[in-house]
Parts: sequence; C-alpha cells; structure tokens
Amino acid sequence: MSLGCDRKWDFECTAAWSEDGVEVWQKVYSYPQMQDEHAATAQCKQEMLEAKPKRANSAVCHCVGQE
Repeated sequence: MSLGCDRKWDFECTAAWSEDGVEVWQKVYSYPQMQDEHAATAQCKQEMLEAKPKRANSAVCHCVGQE
C-alpha cells in the first residue's frame, strides 16, 4: 500500500532474493529526496539486479522521515 508521498521524501527500500521460495538474502537501500515511491522502487530494482542478478525477488519501498 502506498503512503501517498506527494513531494520529495527520503525512501528506504528493502530488496530480497529468494531461492526455491525461501528468502536467502536481503539488503536495505536508502534514497534521499526521491520524487516518489515509483522512482525509488525503480532505482532499487535496478541496483538489486546489478548487485545480484540471479534470484532477485522483490523490492519494497516506503517513505521515511515524514513530519
């Protein structure tokens, strides 16, 4: 569910890699001042594929630092 970030926020994205349905690795990426959740998610997916292209499973982003 989107938090409806309607202006630039800092985003935290969790990337997960799975093997046979079991999560085997996870990494958290931080993106300051991204335009929106979609931009942060796209960046996270790109970075997770560069880091470990095989078994990349999901990228979930959320806003952090909202007042």
